[in-house]
This record gives sequence, C-alpha cells and structure tokens, in this order.
Amino acid sequence: MDVRNLKVTSVFSGLVLLLFGQVAMADTDPQSREGTPTPIIAVCDGNETYSIALEVHNVRKSRGQITVDLHDDNPDGFLKRLGRIGRVRAPAEAEITNICIPIEHPGVYAIAIYHDKDMDGDFDKNFLGLPSEPYGISNDPAIFLSAPPHSAAAFEVLDLNTPVLATLKGK
Repeated sequence: MDVRNLKVTSVFSGLVLLLFGQVAMADTDPQSREGTPTPIIAVCDGNETYSIALEVHNVRKSRGQITVDLHDDNPDGFLKRLGRIGRVRAPAEAEITNICIPIEHPGVYAIAIYHDKDMDGDFDKNFLGLPSEPYGISNDPAIFLSAPPHSAAAFEVLDLNTPVLATLKGK
C-alpha cells in the first residue's frame, strides 16, 4: 500500500469513526450509563398509547438482536449517547424485523439502529474503525463520509401508531 492510499484510508477511517464513534450504541461504556434511560420494552399490542411501528429492512439473518436508539427533536444530541431518550432491543428476524416503540407523547423523533449479531451489547467495529455490524438510520438518509443531519432522519409522530422505515447497511 503506498502512502497516498494510506492517507485516503486514514481519512476515511477517521470520518467513519467520527460518524459511528459518537453513535449511541454501546451500553458497556461506563460514561454512557450516566443519564441513560432504562430500555423501553418493545410491547405495543393492544396499547392505546403513542408508538412508532419501525420496519427494519435488509436483516440478513434471524440471529442476534436489533438495537434501536430513539432520539428526540434535539439536533445537537442526535447520534450521541447522552442525546438518546430510549432504547429498544428485539430479536432479529430475517429480511424484515418489525419493532413497536412506545413513546410518551407526540413529537419529532429520529432513530439509529444496528444489528447486534453477537448480542454483546456493542456496535462492533473492525481494526480500521469501520462498522462490522449492519447499521441504519430512520428515513434511510444517504450516509457518505459523515453523519446525516437530524433533519434527514427526523419524523413526526402525530398518531397512535406511526410507521417508520430503516434499511440496514453494511455486513
């Protein structure tokens, strides 16, 4: 590998780390436990409360779990541990995993997800810092060298059951 390729790889790895190093995806970091809400139980059937009906597409295998981090209408907290207002985990189901996320009130929200294939509670990355587990963002915004803005991932919950789509990217 020549120096030019090494620089490009280093820049790309740095940007991916910037993007996914801040994503609110790891329970094992002791600092993330401060101010982190208790995970939400993904049970909505029969409830007459506000909820998000999340459809996660491109789930390759029915193993592990899908971890969903819920963010509110705070662009500064989007994709950051302390900006997360809730977390849901559900068993992964091949092709499409449906997850119901109960919420307290209508408003603007955004979602970050990953497929925790080994169920270790971490968003795993390889030695270059690139994600080694599939990930996604609500509304499927383009992800290229930087995190998408909150506005691209945001959606409004007005009804008792609001449908939202996210497609997993990566291996």
